[in-house]
Amino acid sequence: MRKTILTLALSTACFGAAAHGTPELRDTARIQDEEATTYKAPEIEYLEGILYIEYIKQAQALRAADGVLHRNAQAQLAALRAGRQAARTWHFGVHTGIDIGGAVPWPLSKAVGDGDKMNATPHLTPQIGFSCEKEFGRAGKYGRRWSVTLEATYKTVALDAEIITLTSGQKFKDDGLDVIFYGRATTSMSFTMLEFPLYAKFKFNENNRVLLGGYYSRVLDARFEATALDGRIENPANGEITVVDPSDPLYQNFDDNLDDWDAGFQVGYERRLMKNVTMSGRVSVGFKDIFKPGENYLDYSMWNMRGILTLSYRFR
Repeated sequence: MRKTILTLALSTACFGAAAHGTPELRDTARIQDEEATTYKAPEIEYLEGILYIEYIKQAQALRAADGVLHRNAQAQLAALRAGRQAARTWHFGVHTGIDIGGAVPWPLSKAVGDGDKMNATPHLTPQIGFSCEKEFGRAGKYGRRWSVTLEATYKTVALDAEIITLTSGQKFKDDGLDVIFYGRATTSMSFTMLEFPLYAKFKFNENNRVLLGGYYSRVLDARFEATALDGRIENPANGEITVVDPSDPLYQNFDDNLDDWDAGFQVGYERRLMKNVTMSGRVSVGFKDIFKPGENYLDYSMWNMRGILTLSYRFR
């Protein structure tokens, strides 16, 4: 402090002298005045350092507060979106997939007897459909656990099979007569339908569900053909035997005898792949004959049994 006071006093004296003195005195006064202006006392430098440190601290605090506000805003936005999603109970979507299977003898013991063989080849035809889902219950950690879904699906289910029956034979009606076929034959069937599954789903967690329900199908086009390639046809009533020549196969068409609707149950599992995309696998079992009532061409019923793989997209 003493140095500062002496400098100021000296500058004042020099300034006064310079105002009335020689040029040398005026230059000396100017130089001392500049030194006094640029000089900073240690106390001032110390205060400036403290102010700078406080400025840095406040800037860091402001940045941290801004980050907290940003994270809070994001959390509130996510909560708002989750709340809106939880408030939605109706969902709509589209799906595609394939059916693997077709009509098989029921009971299954009729499919292949002792010494018989059957080789089936399903046709994999894509399906396309629309779904509407309604959720129920209280929204929890994984949303609402229960829902009911109605679908409308256009599909074609087709199957070819080769049958070799040498021991038990294949019973059927030929011109109203009960006959038995022994030998090798092929069958080909195809059903184009509009199917309406209705099922309930239960959500275990965010990504896994099980489903159980039933379906009704309106058959739009149906085809069922059988061809005896070689063997013999026996009539137990009169003992008559007809030999099937491989060069002249016996062909039968059952298209007009097929019913125009089907119904059954479905059970399956659904897995969420991403936000709006799921994949499901189902087992579908019909509980009625594919033939019209009273059309007893075979000594057993034929029910539709299929495995279904589906890929779905939900709009909201």
